[in-house]
Amino acid sequence: YTSNNAGIRNHLVIASLYLGGLIVYVSASIGSENVVRNVGFISSFVSVCMFASPLVTLKQVLQTKSTESLPAPMILVGCCCTFLW
Repeated sequence: YTSNNAGIRNHLVIASLYLGGLIVYVSASIGSENVVRNVGFISSFVSVCMFASPLVTLKQVLQTKSTESLPAPMILVGCCCTFLW
């Protein structure tokens, strides 16, 4: 739940456009050997960005000595996902 519905909507639109573009790329490149490698690179990059995103608030955490600014649900889900892999 959030009071910033416009921000969430923008994020959903961006994610949908990204996934749609990826699907179009894969569909248009069927038979190409580079598709699997390129999709793997893109997925790895997005995964690293997702796991590194809480580090943006690291300076604030160190200055205030409080983890209040860290997104606990995202960190918990990221840990669960990592353990499942």
